[in-house]
Amino acid sequence: DGYTERSTEYRFECDPMAGYGEPLAVYGDCEFVVRWRTALACPIHPSVFLPILFWVGFVIGLYLTIRFFHNILVTKMLLGWEAVPHIQEIRYMGALILMISEKLWEALSKVAPGAATKIGAWWERVVGGRLKSAGGYTSTEDAHVGGRDR
Repeated sequence: DGYTERSTEYRFECDPMAGYGEPLAVYGDCEFVVRWRTALACPIHPSVFLPILFWVGFVIGLYLTIRFFHNILVTKMLLGWEAVPHIQEIRYMGALILMISEKLWEALSKVAPGAATKIGAWWERVVGGRLKSAGGYTSTEDAHVGGRDR
């Protein structure tokens, strides 16, 4: 400072094994250096999961969009859900996800009936009924009837 001509310097050093660590003071004549080895000084490595998930979703969405317009403009398909590439697989996956969700719901109802009732009441308020896929399938219906789509 300007009055005593003394100073204090803190040096935080990364040590992943130190936990919070402890300060270790090193004295000098007019300056004090405090060395502190701590895990909190180590750089944070961001997760790569969310960026990868974003780019995978982006690439799949871009592919579906390009192929949708290709089906309409080049192959002259009618504008509608059937022009979406792999629509049958997407419908099947939707029905499969609904079926798995229903099985998980049944398991939750058996394990924790009170929680299932509360979640069910919340779901009714928010959604207002059973969820159906774009093809009109509920989780209890099969997406394929007689070897062909409905």
